[in-house]
Amino acid sequence: MTSPPAYALNRQDPIFDGLRADYPGFDEWLAKVARESDWDCCTVR
Repeated sequence: MTSPPAYALNRQDPIFDGLRADYPGFDEWLAKVARESDWDCCTVR
């Protein structure tokens, strides 16, 4: 498992499709997190 920084995520990955559909503004939020944060946002297997 790894914990990549938010800016390294593939924002077009299908795993985000449900969030994108359910939450207006998700793409903008994720882009903001990627720009402004060094926070490891998830664990990837």
